[in-house]
Amino acid sequence: MVVAGVGAAAQGVWAMLGWWVAYVVASMVATGAWFGIIPPGVLSRAARRGRAPASS
Repeated sequence: MVVAGVGAAAQGVWAMLGWWVAYVVASMVATGAWFGIIPPGVLSRAARRGRAPASS
């Protein structure tokens, strides 16, 4: 039972680490976009990458 508890705790630590990394990356992107560190249009181009070009 102790081994199962340690395994569950370790799994929880990895899950929290993943959420923490995602939070930090999202905060960095948001801060860069807000203060103009990331040039305008870069994030929208990255979001459209892989899609068919829009026809006019």
